[in-house]
Amino acid sequence: MRMKNLLQISVFVILLNSCSPSNESLADKYKKNGDTEKAIKHYKLAIEDGSTRSMNKLALLYVNNHNLSEAKKYYQMSFEQGNESAAQILASLCASNEDYEGTIKYAKTLADKGNLDVIYNLGNAYLKLRRYDEAIKYLELDSTSVFTKNLLGEAYYKKGDLVNAEKIWKSAVDNHKKGNASSLRKLLKLYLKQGNTAQYNKYKNLK
Repeated sequence: MRMKNLLQISVFVILLNSCSPSNESLADKYKKNGDTEKAIKHYKLAIEDGSTRSMNKLALLYVNNHNLSEAKKYYQMSFEQGNESAAQILASLCASNEDYEGTIKYAKTLADKGNLDVIYNLGNAYLKLRRYDEAIKYLELDSTSVFTKNLLGEAYYKKGDLVNAEKIWKSAVDNHKKGNASSLRKLLKLYLKQGNTAQYNKYKNLK
């Protein structure tokens, strides 16, 4: 009889635990209801339970509440667990704060794996650090984007390769109807510097 009672109690405890909401689901509920303090508390408890997903959710909550230092802390924690989306977000946060070394730290590995979403920020970081060969190497991986072409042309220009700078900027202007304004300005500046009146006059009316 005692054994039977123990088994019944064990089953009851298991059922009770299975019906109890997880810390993550509680945090989601509190977040939805606007109770940020309790949401943070339960996301932290969920992280202690081993939830990588809660690291990203907590980081996003901090971003939405303009606490970037705490957001970076939890995205970094998620990144260390191998979460590539966290690395991409960290690269973007670093780029927005002009932390170019940080941008490279988080974006380079993703770019090497074929993630094109980080190419612009990575190429721009190398460009700002005057590491032109590396900027060109990565920007060429996404050379169909008009915005990437703008940076790629500038990397060639800064390196002293005016032929390729002109080629890239012309491609941005000739092949894209939108987003080519910066490339056009740089192309016109290049033609003025070269004294290339014919090409300058050809493109100036596109402004």
